[in-house]
This record gives sequence, structure tokens and C-alpha cells, in this order.
Amino acid sequence: MMVMKGVGRRAARWMAGLAVAACCVAGAALPAHADDGPVPVPSTPPTAAPTTPMFPGRTIRMRVDFQFGEHTVPGQGIKPTAYLTLVFSERGNGWNLTEQECQELVSTFWSGT
Repeated sequence: MMVMKGVGRRAARWMAGLAVAACCVAGAALPAHADDGPVPVPSTPPTAAPTTPMFPGRTIRMRVDFQFGEHTVPGQGIKPTAYLTLVFSERGNGWNLTEQECQELVSTFWSGT
């Protein structure tokens, strides 16, 4: 099991902060999606950091795709856009993430903790 410490943890927090800031610049946060449907993005960050590790004995992989671009808005011209895609997975372990576990991961990511 890998527990992030030091530089890795600071880098992850910095990337989370960058992603949140970019979404604020874009003006909206779209709901997260699980295989079975949307996972709501919290409107306010959780008040306490989760206990670490969140899922003892399990390795959760995270893939992030962040793209900037432009989108034509009728009547408003061209507006800058930012697209953020997060994928949390647990491949190869025979486990599937539940919707509640996805919600915990999304809440933790958006809180920056």
C-alpha cells in the first residue's frame, strides 16, 4: 500500500488546488459521474479531512485530464473553457468502488485535503 508523504502529498494538493481554481475561472463545476450516474460535487468543502488512509489495504488510482479551450456561446461570442476529467479506479484487485466511495473521493478531491 502506498501512502503519500512529503513532496508527493504537496504536489497532489497543489494539483487539486490548480484544478479547482481553473474550474472557478471556467465558471462552473459539472457533476461527477460514476458508471451508474452522476455523483454530486459538494457545494461547500468538508469540514474535516478524512482519516488516512481512506481505504486501508486498497490502492486507488487517479487519472486526471485537464484541457483548456474556447467555446462559442450564442450572443456572447467566444468564451474560454476548461475541462477537467477525473477517473478513480481500482483495477486488478477484484474490487469495485461503490457510489459512496466515489462520493468520498470526489469530496476529498474538491476539498483539497
